[in-house]
Amino acid sequence: MAKKILAEKFSINSIDLEKDSGTSKLKFNSLLQANSTDIDSLDTRVSQEEKARSTDRATVTSNLNAEISTRGAVVTSLDDRVASEESTRLEKVNSLDSRLDSEEATTKIMLGNEIGNNQASLTLDISGEGFADGDDPVVVGMLRSTNASDPILGCMLNGDADHQSVEFVFSDETPSANYVLDVILTR
Repeated sequence: MAKKILAEKFSINSIDLEKDSGTSKLKFNSLLQANSTDIDSLDTRVSQEEKARSTDRATVTSNLNAEISTRGAVVTSLDDRVASEESTRLEKVNSLDSRLDSEEATTKIMLGNEIGNNQASLTLDISGEGFADGDDPVVVGMLRSTNASDPILGCMLNGDADHQSVEFVFSDETPSANYVLDVILTR
């Protein structure tokens, strides 16, 4: 049978063992050791921390799922708005295309109508430009020289344009054969 030795302090291989007088706990080299009450208290605190972490994890997961759902709704909303904007823009483009097609059908451009030397006017035949009898086209003309040394001359529509012809008169006779008349006609 083992022998019991009663002592207040033991020293074995430079390790001191003693009973703490205030807590009745064992001390190894002045480090207080835990007893069953301490371990039960730690177990309780660990269990409480695990529950708290589990609750926190569930809250974070719930918040994350709510954010994912919200972001999904925002993305869907943005997608819907982008699709609506694309549709609106496509309608506007189609409308512009229609108006441009109409403008192309009613507007004619005649560039580079040559004018001889010493000319005071020019009559253009516009019968092939698609204007019907009774159409009074709106006409704009610009006189220009292909030579930068030539003087600047003005031009003006003489009378009213009709569906057959249009006449322009110049501010002076052309001093060379370098001049051309650019004309825009529309209904």
